[in-house]
Amino acid sequence: MISSVDPVPGRVSTLFDPGNATMPITWCAQNTTTCTLVLAPAAQAVRLVAVAPAAAVGTSWVVVALSGIGIGLALWALLEILFPGQIGIHGILEYPIRHDTDFDTFENWGADEGEWYNSLKIYAEVIKTTKLVADRDGIPFAWTNAEDGRLKRIIDAACTAQRGTQGTAGCDNGFAVYVPGGVSYDLRPMKETGTHIVTAMGDGGYPQPPTRAQWFYPARSQGGRAAIDAGYPRRWFNTHFTPNECTGRAPGTVCDEFPFWVTNQAVNLSGERASLKPVPPSESSPQGTEMSAFFRKCEVADGERFIVLPVKPWVAANGPSFGFRVSEGGASMCMSPKPAAAP
Repeated sequence: MISSVDPVPGRVSTLFDPGNATMPITWCAQNTTTCTLVLAPAAQAVRLVAVAPAAAVGTSWVVVALSGIGIGLALWALLEILFPGQIGIHGILEYPIRHDTDFDTFENWGADEGEWYNSLKIYAEVIKTTKLVADRDGIPFAWTNAEDGRLKRIIDAACTAQRGTQGTAGCDNGFAVYVPGGVSYDLRPMKETGTHIVTAMGDGGYPQPPTRAQWFYPARSQGGRAAIDAGYPRRWFNTHFTPNECTGRAPGTVCDEFPFWVTNQAVNLSGERASLKPVPPSESSPQGTEMSAFFRKCEVADGERFIVLPVKPWVAANGPSFGFRVSEGGASMCMSPKPAAAP
């Protein structure tokens, strides 16, 4: 069941239907072992519109489909005629699911034998929660097709980091997800710290440098013990890796860091020095308090990994942070945004 901010008793959606048949298509660059496996329900058209840009970027492609091998564009045209429909080339972009999908009636959760099942649960929970909260609190936020695509790619990147693979992979099962906002879950200011997470993780795109992708999936380190044990003081940015972005910062500002101090990726424990940014002091306490609340409410144990999922337009619209857990049964809200005060 995909949860809502205010659960509705008795409403359970069918999420997993392993009986849906799929048709595999693999695109491989010639003279390399690099391939992209694409799947779509066999009963639907497979118009390879989304694959066209990838096939036209100066690389010769071979397509392997239905146990046969053919020249990419020829087979592409044939498949478009025989199987009209939409298909993508990366992760959950393959699925017929959008921001305007009715998740209470959507039934294709189990395509590709459920490989992307947990990724789809993340996607549906983020879309549903942001819509509900935006409508409830009058937040000027609405999903667009472009931002929908960005969210899917960010989820793919986060799940790939979780699985520790070099190619796109669906999420494993049993973990918490933290979605930062422009305000905290209890509505305290966090615009600069939320924006910092977004920009540190690619500003809505893929993280740069690419080694930052591991930051999607940190582990909790209670009290910052991992950094302390590595010899770093709490205000390490004043004594280590200087000068840095916080060196000589304006009076009245504090230094914000991401990945969080209370993770196993603090400072440079990930092999990549943490991103730093001066922020207003009014935002320092809310973020620390929020992470403590997230760990407590979402039952993230010391040493347990969780996903950080920055959604750029949500932060920009001052949407509140929230957290949820993904399990075999679906996604359940564990850190719900508090309702905005009535005007």
